[in-house]
Amino acid sequence: MAETFHIVMQPLKDEYCTLIAAIFDQIVKAEWRAAETWHIREGVFTKGSIPTDSGELLALEPSQVGFDKGELDLAIGAGWFEPKVATLFSDISFFEHPQAQKELKRLLSSIQFPPGTVVVGDSEYRLEDAKELRLPIVSKDRFREFGFFWVDMLTKQQLETVSSVLPSTGGETIARLDDHEVVRLWDSPRKKIGRTEQFRELARRAAEV
Repeated sequence: MAETFHIVMQPLKDEYCTLIAAIFDQIVKAEWRAAETWHIREGVFTKGSIPTDSGELLALEPSQVGFDKGELDLAIGAGWFEPKVATLFSDISFFEHPQAQKELKRLLSSIQFPPGTVVVGDSEYRLEDAKELRLPIVSKDRFREFGFFWVDMLTKQQLETVSSVLPSTGGETIARLDDHEVVRLWDSPRKKIGRTEQFRELARRAAEV
């Protein structure tokens, strides 16, 4: 099975439906075409009808709806990665397409995230490794013990601390939430930059701010 990447969006409990609706509405508005739906019932994967609005998507949880736009494929996961967590995900080869970064930024920057939402992203394996630590996903402890994700949440002070050392293709703010910025720290989750000692040290420095 090919490696995938995920943008993980974890809202406050009461805002989950609002977040799913916002993601669905914006991906349709950005002219992505809904292509297929899958959902899980009692551990069995079943192909479902293609939703026409976000209300239908919500009724299929846990579900995923696949979209395409030209040669690009992207899916919304509703409760797929974890219960009450929304994701945008695709095969990591997504980033071979020259328009991939532009389309992903356009979509993420258009979503009205409910206050308190956590937004991070990386390869599926990197995210699963972080889950095993059982640390708050946006926290100094996670920076200190695990390091950065490809897409991560930093305060303005933390971003200023690390920005001068980031790659020329990184450091791009794609959304702002509460007192954090959602930042793409390097160009693609295909690169394992977050595991390097240089980036581990950067994360430890951010943990001290």
